[in-house]
Amino acid sequence: MDCFQPQRRAETLRHAAKGILNPTEEDLSPERYARLYRLGHSTLPEATNLSSPWWSDYQAVQALRRFAETNSVSLTISGRIGNAQAPEFGPADLLYTIQLALPVRTLRGLGRPVMSGGRIFAPPREITQTYVPGLRDWTTKGLSKTGRKVIAAWQRQPLPKGAITLYGE
Repeated sequence: MDCFQPQRRAETLRHAAKGILNPTEEDLSPERYARLYRLGHSTLPEATNLSSPWWSDYQAVQALRRFAETNSVSLTISGRIGNAQAPEFGPADLLYTIQLALPVRTLRGLGRPVMSGGRIFAPPREITQTYVPGLRDWTTKGLSKTGRKVIAAWQRQPLPKGAITLYGE
């Protein structure tokens, strides 16, 4: 909740707006949103992946899975398309799942298009993104005290390659 106090609210909104169009506040409770998901990177330490503010809810990750299966691409490629995640953000080769320990205030909305390498990554309008401020201690790039309280448990699984590649991935 610190991130939504008047002195930090504008900074939180500004950071979320880099990836979300018109972010809106929403409180997520463990009863309704037991888990959040994130395409993480094997090139980063565990604590950096877990402390990222960018997550997906169950409906969004299911939409990414359906797109991957329907189009014979990996969840990595589906995430690049559905979350407007350009390759320079990282390999997106791991799926992290966190279980919420307590309610958390988030910013949610549709993804913002990203331009990278002469290509535009424009997310579809049915996949929302969830920005969870306060998970990261920005000096260590690890979990903050709040992050350690919010995450009850987590797991990570490597993502298999798809049958069809896109841009060499």
